[in-house]
Amino acid sequence: MPNAQQHINDAPDTSGPVRKANTTSDLSPQPDGQPPPCIPPQNPDETINTLLADLRDCEATMLKCRLRAAARYAWARRNLPAAEWRRLFKEKRLGIGIREVQMLCRVGDNLALWWDTANHPHFPNSVAALSELAALKPDIISRLCEENLITPKMTTRQAKALVKKTLADEAGAIHPSPARLL
Repeated sequence: MPNAQQHINDAPDTSGPVRKANTTSDLSPQPDGQPPPCIPPQNPDETINTLLADLRDCEATMLKCRLRAAARYAWARRNLPAAEWRRLFKEKRLGIGIREVQMLCRVGDNLALWWDTANHPHFPNSVAALSELAALKPDIISRLCEENLITPKMTTRQAKALVKKTLADEAGAIHPSPARLL
């Protein structure tokens, strides 16, 4: 797996639009900044489905932006002199608190969380939950995603429990206790 520092600038660009406006009942903001037009209630199911699809796209875009920011924060923490890094927080130049940046750095240090885009649909939107998952090795995260044990609805508490169980299982597989061998 590639080194995070080598590929920080090669991360997939997620700043562009996520979906094309291709329906007459599009809920995208208008070019003049006005809210989307009212959709006639002729087919409420289609309206609701369009709205839900748009909201899912927004959530996915937000997650990708958070993961990209996590990689950038981790890079900055590793490469800025310690005094400059601390000054960012002292002067409140980042716009978010130190605890959230610490969690984002932890996420950014784990390539499976931000580089491997095949895993992204499985991830929860919570930075705290992602930070808990960052304790796992990238190959384990990928396996748990394939097994659908990591899901978008996962809470921080569930992520913490999954990490604890997974690490215990991994430790037991490497160094089985004598009782397990009987």
